[in-house]
Amino acid sequence: MSTSTKARNHTIDILRLTAAFAVICLHNFSGSGVWAGETIVTLSRFAVPLFFLFSGYFSAGFSRKRKLWQVLRIFTLTLLSNLAYLALVLSRVPGGAFMVQLRLQELLSPLNWQKFLLLNESPFSSHLWFLGALLYCLTLDLLCGCLFGRFIKKIPEGCRPNYRKAAAAAAGALLAVGLILYDICVIGGKTTGLTTSFFAGPIDTLLLFRNFFFFGLPFFLFGKLIRHSNFAQKPLPNLAYALGIPGLCALALVEQYYWGVLELYCGSILLAFLLMHLALCHPLSQGGTLVGLLGWLGQNTSLTIYIVHIYFLDLFRDQYWANFSWQYEPGIYHLIPIGVFLASLLVGVAVGLAKSSLTALKRRRANG
Repeated sequence: MSTSTKARNHTIDILRLTAAFAVICLHNFSGSGVWAGETIVTLSRFAVPLFFLFSGYFSAGFSRKRKLWQVLRIFTLTLLSNLAYLALVLSRVPGGAFMVQLRLQELLSPLNWQKFLLLNESPFSSHLWFLGALLYCLTLDLLCGCLFGRFIKKIPEGCRPNYRKAAAAAAGALLAVGLILYDICVIGGKTTGLTTSFFAGPIDTLLLFRNFFFFGLPFFLFGKLIRHSNFAQKPLPNLAYALGIPGLCALALVEQYYWGVLELYCGSILLAFLLMHLALCHPLSQGGTLVGLLGWLGQNTSLTIYIVHIYFLDLFRDQYWANFSWQYEPGIYHLIPIGVFLASLLVGVAVGLAKSSLTALKRRRANG
């Protein structure tokens, strides 16, 4: 989810930092029952689509070698993150080694393996589905480039198919079909315990939609297509952003009011594309110390924040329930995302500084 360019677009990085905070809000307020909880969740739904859009956009500019490196990087992060959360889950199991073994067998059941490998659902922490989905998208992108790159070059230029239109049609179809099927199930009340003959047991309807195929891949492909289109060459008036962003937020809230809690709204999808347009048409490359700092934070900490925030969210909420009584009105609970964000940000800064130090050390060694 990161890249290095000659003139870094800090608008993208700042939006990624904003999206990381939105994900924390989404996970904190979902099903919380507190004041404006579901409203905040609805307004935060743009975040994950925006992450996939940016990932596809950057991947479209990578060389084959860089794509392979990115696949290996995300694979390593996916593996280490799942192992870390597995260790965390097992550390909380009371009763000694026997109970830990039983819990481990439950986590690694055939059904959980199927959901993990086919639907990206981690049995250790469900938020890690994003890493699995991103890994699959990057791997498919790399494989398709290797398999079809040479084949397409052998076809005369005038006879080559318009693969960009085909990719756009495929991305739109995948997203539409997944959304329609999911929304029909949710609005019809069929949200849990869906049984299919393919899986080893019942699964949630959400998992059939929230995976690389119906969720990640469409936005990833749109991000790639945007890089090779004139999407960013048609700037909108500032008033369009000023009215469009709150207008699309309002559209998502209207959808939530009429159809209830859904995983994704049309307003959220359009908002992600509008923010993408804003980032590309108004790149902040030189905006002073504050912009540079926020850009560095977005570039170097957003993915780390996404990975570790669930740990801090559980920690902060446990402290809340232990020391405060539940209240519907705005209060301490509504401040939890800020604390979680700051704690996760500190971890991200430490990781970012460590990476920068290692990179500088390698350069010094390379230069003799």
